[in-house]
Amino acid sequence: MLAALLRSQLVSRQPVAGEAGLVSIVITSYNNARFLGQAIESALAQDYPQLEIVVSDNASDDGTAELLERYAHHPHLRIFRNPVNVGMHANFQLGAERARGQYLTFLSSDDWLKDPSFLSQAMQLVAQRPDLTLVFGESLCWEEDRGRLRDTWRSYADLAAQPVRPGGEVFLRFLDIQLGWDACLMRRDLLLEADVLRHGVNCFDWEANLMLMVQGAVGFVSCPSYVWRIHAAQASEAYKNWEPERFFQQLGFIDRCAQAAEKAGVPALSEVRSWQHSFWVSSMRQQLLFSLGWGGWPRAARYLSRALRTQGSRTLNMLASPKFLLLLVLYAVPRFGLPVLRRLHAGHHETLQTACAGRKSRRGTAL
Repeated sequence: MLAALLRSQLVSRQPVAGEAGLVSIVITSYNNARFLGQAIESALAQDYPQLEIVVSDNASDDGTAELLERYAHHPHLRIFRNPVNVGMHANFQLGAERARGQYLTFLSSDDWLKDPSFLSQAMQLVAQRPDLTLVFGESLCWEEDRGRLRDTWRSYADLAAQPVRPGGEVFLRFLDIQLGWDACLMRRDLLLEADVLRHGVNCFDWEANLMLMVQGAVGFVSCPSYVWRIHAAQASEAYKNWEPERFFQQLGFIDRCAQAAEKAGVPALSEVRSWQHSFWVSSMRQQLLFSLGWGGWPRAARYLSRALRTQGSRTLNMLASPKFLLLLVLYAVPRFGLPVLRRLHAGHHETLQTACAGRKSRRGTAL
């Protein structure tokens, strides 16, 4: 009951403009006591002077409370502990609402900030271009089981000559590439106005970024700024097991982002509509692949029925495609087809699984 009450209060609150020049680092936490200290210390190491660190802990029971007690009187830290676990989306929303900064950046409790000057560099761009809605830094990946740091695709060296770009241009460039909230500084008021967290979509960070891009300019800091950690305690959501209602709820972000781009007058709207259509079709095709490989025709029929009712033309387009016909052929020869379908699933980690299941859900079990 208390968790439901807290979640219901989030919807009615109005966005409040933050304190000018203040940056909030919002650390969302749930049962990551062994990593949380490193996250907090990396936030405290940032050399930007107007800084607050907001810890929003989601009712952890693993010693997090004792760790946070050590920081209780730190002048730059504000610590909040939810009396009950309100779920991942609500905890992110609470963190954003509890922050007081004009700008904020999220830091997962099992990750850390690498470059102490990241926020200073980002705010220098903001000072030059007050119309910036987002500033991205580069990120690295730490593989906990192997004890090694490796590069990710997040490099902006090619943007160094022009580190500030029109938001519409960036929107088109990154439509098919998920930009998450690692090393991402954003306008707090615009994030709250976008209200992406109430939809329950797992790729809310990607949706929020696309929504904010079209409202102004976007900046890039070309240096490794953030390290996201892969470890065994992370949760992953097997979206092949989602019920149709849950699956189509996830796909809703595609149309919302396309509508925001059209409203903002993003150029080359034909590219946006093409992405809108192709992303939906490829995600639906992949979901049917999972359904055929694991649940058979009865499960696949439930998805098709819902798709035909709500997205008839898109669904018919998918059914007529050569790729879908190939799936039918594979399924029609069970001895050969089912192993191939399962192999395709095992090797297919992009599209909706990456975008909407949280990228091996780095955000934790129930942040």
